[in-house]
Amino acid sequence: MTKNRNVQKARTYKKKMTAGCAVGRIFLCIGLAIVLVLYALFSAVAVVAHGPSSTVRDLLVLSAMQASATKWVPGLFLDQATVEKIVADSKIVSKDTVPIDDYVTPADADKTVDEWENAIDGMLFETVSGSTYKAYVLLIQDPSRVFVGISSDFKSGKQGAKIFDAAKKYNAVAAINGGEFHDAGGVGTGDNPIGLTFSEGKLVWNDGHNKRTFIGLDTENRLVVSEGMTPSEAEKLGIRDGVCFQTGNVLITNDGGEVALYYADKNTGTAQRTAIGQRADGTIIFLATDGRSASSLGATHNDVIDIMVNYGAVTAAMLDGGSSTMMYYENYFEKYSFDIDKLDQYQKQGLVNKYKAFTTPRKNSYIFHGFWGIINEDKKKYPYFGLFCLPLRCFFFIFVEVGKFFLRDLLEEYEDSQYKYVAEDFFQSNFLFGDGSTFAQMFEDQISEFETQTRAAAYFEELTSGKDFTMQSVSTGLDDHIQYTVRLGDTRFASFSIVKTGEKTKHGFDLYTLSDLRLDDALLTGCSVRVPAQYKVCINGNTATKDYCNGDRIETASQEFMPDGTDGVIYTTYTFERLCGEPQLSVKDTAGREAPLAFEEKRGCLYIRSHL
Repeated sequence: MTKNRNVQKARTYKKKMTAGCAVGRIFLCIGLAIVLVLYALFSAVAVVAHGPSSTVRDLLVLSAMQASATKWVPGLFLDQATVEKIVADSKIVSKDTVPIDDYVTPADADKTVDEWENAIDGMLFETVSGSTYKAYVLLIQDPSRVFVGISSDFKSGKQGAKIFDAAKKYNAVAAINGGEFHDAGGVGTGDNPIGLTFSEGKLVWNDGHNKRTFIGLDTENRLVVSEGMTPSEAEKLGIRDGVCFQTGNVLITNDGGEVALYYADKNTGTAQRTAIGQRADGTIIFLATDGRSASSLGATHNDVIDIMVNYGAVTAAMLDGGSSTMMYYENYFEKYSFDIDKLDQYQKQGLVNKYKAFTTPRKNSYIFHGFWGIINEDKKKYPYFGLFCLPLRCFFFIFVEVGKFFLRDLLEEYEDSQYKYVAEDFFQSNFLFGDGSTFAQMFEDQISEFETQTRAAAYFEELTSGKDFTMQSVSTGLDDHIQYTVRLGDTRFASFSIVKTGEKTKHGFDLYTLSDLRLDDALLTGCSVRVPAQYKVCINGNTATKDYCNGDRIETASQEFMPDGTDGVIYTTYTFERLCGEPQLSVKDTAGREAPLAFEEKRGCLYIRSHL
C-alpha cells in the first residue's frame, strides 16, 4: 500500500504544473536561446576580427563605418587604434594618370552605332552588375538640364523632403541624392546640409566647412570636382550648382591633357553608392548601386571608378551614399518595360534602386524556432530535465567550436586566394628586390635581339639606381582581369595583369596568375641608319640582316650623271627598335673598311659622314 501511495503521490505531483510555471519555462528557453545564439554570433565575429583574413576584417569594418547607424559596431571587437588605422589606410589614394588621347574606354569601342538612337527624354538608362553589386546608370545627353534642388529652406528647421516630393516640386524627370547632411546616429532629418551648397546659380548654404569634397557644375555646364572649395573660388569658377560630401571623394579629374584616376586600394568596404560623372562630350552620368543585401552587398570605392571609366567619364566624384542612396526616374518601369510585379512599393513610385538595406527598415520580426531545454529550479523533482539539457548544451558548444575551426580555415583560404597577394609577391620579388640582371631576364623577349644580357643589365641598373618602385591598380572594368602599373619614381616603368586561372580552391575561391607583363615602350630607344645599299651595318657587334632594311631605294644626285641603265649610289635605310640606350653602331663598305657616321637632324637618322 505504501508503494502504491508513493506512485499515486508522484502522479499527483506531476499534475501540479501551473500556467505561470509553464510560461516561465518558455521565457527561460527563449532567453537561453538568445544567449546561445549571441554567443555563436560573437564567436564567429571574433574569429573574423582576429582571424587569418585581414581582407575580410577590413571589408566588414569599412562597410560598418559607411553607415552612421553602425559606426560603433567595429569597436565591440577591435581596439580603437586598429579601427582608426583601417579607416586611415582606406583613405590612402594612389593617382594613376593616362594621356587623354589614350583614354579609350569600352564606351568608345564602337563608333559605328549611335548610342542615343534609342534614348528616351534625351536619356539612357542601363543596369550594371558586378561581383558584389548591382548598379543603375542614367546618361543625360544635355548637361544644362542637370541642377541641384534643395530639400528645405534651410531656415525653418523643417525635415528634408523625400526624393519623390522634391522631384515633383522641381518638375524633374529624374534625380539622385546629392550632398551630405547632419546624421548623428543615423537618425538625421536632412534639414541642413554640410559644406557649400549652390542651387540654380545661387549660394544657398555656407556653414564654413570648406575643405570637404566639392561637386558642382559651372555656367559652361562642366562638372567641377575638388577637395575643398571656398565661396570666392566657386565664384571665380562660375559655379551654378554644387554640393559637398565628406573628404577623399574625388574619383576622376582631367586637365585637358591627362586623365587622373584616384584609386583607394585599401578602401574595400562595400555599400550603397551614389556618384556623378561627365564624359568629354558633356554627357552627365548618374550612378547608384544597391547594397547591404544578399543579392547586392554593395560597391567599393574602386568599383565606382571602374564603372565611371567604363562609361567614359573624364571627371567624376562620389556623392552621399549608404542609406541615402536613391535614384529616381519617373515611370522608368514603363519606358523600359520592367515587370512591375517584381518592384517594391518605392520602386513603383519611381525609385530605381532598392530603398535602404531591407526595403522597409527596422520592421523585421525576429522569431526563434525550435525547443531549447533548461534546467528546472528543482533538480530533485525533475532530474531528467537537467540530464536532457546538459548534452544539448555540450553539443551546441562543440558545434560552435567546430564551426569556428571551419570558419578560420575558410577565411585563411579566402585570404590566400586574393589576387592582390599574387600581385604583391610578384612586385616585391621582381621589382623591389630585383636588379639590372633581373629586369634583363624578365623583359628579354621584349628587347631587341641585338641587345646582350650584359648591356641590358647595365642599362637597367643605371636606369633604376637610387629610385623607388611603386605599384598601383588600374581600371579595366572587368572582375577577372586586374591590371597594375609599376612606376619608377614618376615614370611609368612596366605593367602587368592578374587574371583568373579558371581553377578554384577546395572552398570554391578563384585562383589567379600573372599575365601580360610589359615593359613601357618609352624606356626603350630606336634608331635608323641610311647607308649605301652595298654597305653592311653592325649594331652592338652583330651584323644586321636585310630583314631590318625597309627595302627603299633612295637615289642620290649622282644618278643624273650616270649612263642609262647604270645605277649611281643607291641608299637604303635600316631601322632598329626596342634598344637599351644608345647602341654601338658601325658601317663597313664593300672593302670591309669602317665608314664614319653622323646624325643629320633634318633627315632624322644616321648617315655616312662622307656622303652628307
